[in-house]
Amino acid sequence: MTAPQVGFFVSIYVVVIAISGLFITLLLGGFNRKTILLAIKLLFWISHMIYALTDRYDVI
Repeated sequence: MTAPQVGFFVSIYVVVIAISGLFITLLLGGFNRKTILLAIKLLFWISHMIYALTDRYDVI
């Protein structure tokens, strides 16, 4: 993977997070904040462990 491709994928990730963050805030506003935070951190941790342990880009 070349440096421009990596930059493109990082840019896509940032745009998706920025847009989805608005909708997630609206959808989860009525739930317990601590529970939501723990669930999001758990998903973040699991996804990063998968990324760290794989050597195939199709998994990512």
